[in-house]
Amino acid sequence: MSSPVGFYNGVLNALEANVDNVNVNGNTITATNSGGDLILASNGSGGVIVDPGTTGGFSVSDTRAGGVVINRVTNSDTGNTASDSQLNAITNGAGAGDPYLNCGIVAVRSWAWGVDNSDSDSLKESTDAGTASPSAGTVTRKVTSAGIQTLPLQPSFFAYVNANIVNTTGNGTQYVIAANWTEISDAGSNFNAATGVFTAPATGMYQADAAINMGNLAGATSVNYQFLSDGTSWYFHESIIAATPASGRFAATGSTKAYMVAGDTMALRVQAQGAVGDTLTVIGGAAPYFTYFGMTLLT
Repeated sequence: MSSPVGFYNGVLNALEANVDNVNVNGNTITATNSGGDLILASNGSGGVIVDPGTTGGFSVSDTRAGGVVINRVTNSDTGNTASDSQLNAITNGAGAGDPYLNCGIVAVRSWAWGVDNSDSDSLKESTDAGTASPSAGTVTRKVTSAGIQTLPLQPSFFAYVNANIVNTTGNGTQYVIAANWTEISDAGSNFNAATGVFTAPATGMYQADAAINMGNLAGATSVNYQFLSDGTSWYFHESIIAATPASGRFAATGSTKAYMVAGDTMALRVQAQGAVGDTLTVIGGAAPYFTYFGMTLLT
């Protein structure tokens, strides 16, 4: 042991000391053996407590070019099923802050996973260009205390035609429903209500759902509708019409799954055959929604 060592009220007050391979200098404890680990270990069944005082926390920092800095909690017992290992983040009561874990890249992006104490103790995953926490940043996943899980940013939309669209098809014209759309929801703003086109923001499998109502069927011998993705029909439904009065209706619902690459589009297209001209009407309105369209990213 070298350098002065003092005691104050029975507590070691080390200015500087060397004990075996450990050097204590002020607030710094270092290993002096080359390539050695610094291990804080209890003697017996007790634990190791690091008390940072009133202003800070316990920080593990190192520079390992091409290596990994590891912070590990290990229970080495192999013979007891109750030999668990636990890492806790805890705050003190309903009026306190959020307990959470944070993974970040300095000045780029951080992700947080933990409990939002201010939102009925929901478990949240969030991200931010600064420092994310369960109550700050963009929430990407939420699980309520009842176990209900939502993905607020998962691409999904639902829209309906709010008013009739006249003279769309009848004598073979293929009409993409591109007018009178009203959005009920659109996570990510990927549906264009002015054109009736959904653009996939990410590559994956999508679920598409629709209902079609057509009127003014006089003379029409068949009516069909399709989910149209960049010129490719993913679903086709057709009804053959025998003798239908002018006031008759065509109504159908359908759904399909479509694998889409980011940037691919999807729209609804209708077509009728046999009428003198393009006289058929796409029926619109709410309560109920006569004609609607929706999509959701599944995986």
